[in-house]
Amino acid sequence: MSEVLVVVEATDRGWHRTGLEAVGAGATAAASLKLPLTAACLTPRAEQWADNVPAGPERLLAAGCEWLGTYTADGYSAALHELVQQRRPRLVVLPHTYQVRDYAPRAATRSGAALISDIIELRTGDGGALTSVRQLFQGKLNAEIVLTGDG
Repeated sequence: MSEVLVVVEATDRGWHRTGLEAVGAGATAAASLKLPLTAACLTPRAEQWADNVPAGPERLLAAGCEWLGTYTADGYSAALHELVQQRRPRLVVLPHTYQVRDYAPRAATRSGAALISDIIELRTGDGGALTSVRQLFQGKLNAEIVLTGDG
């Protein structure tokens, strides 16, 4: 399935703020790529927060696995890997949180996919190629990374 998949985090108080920012970035990327946007939450409590997701995602997926109730990098990376294997999205957008920085590299390695962290901008260029921009050396330089291929 060709889509842009955004992974959000939920707490007992609602969606994590950075997850909402990721939904916005995912919506921009989905519009540029002319693909549907799907939001997924790796928590068994996602259903109770479904009404609070901002406009944009066409569907909300909730991983209701019992073992996701308590965070572990192995559990979350396995859940993300499985989600990516099932959905086969064109792009996965993750928020910038300590947990994501912990489990996302494991999931990317397991999936054989590229992971670019700390992106501050995502653009669609000629031919639909995605270019991500990330800062280096404490914001002194910007690196533009062109994503090619399916990974």
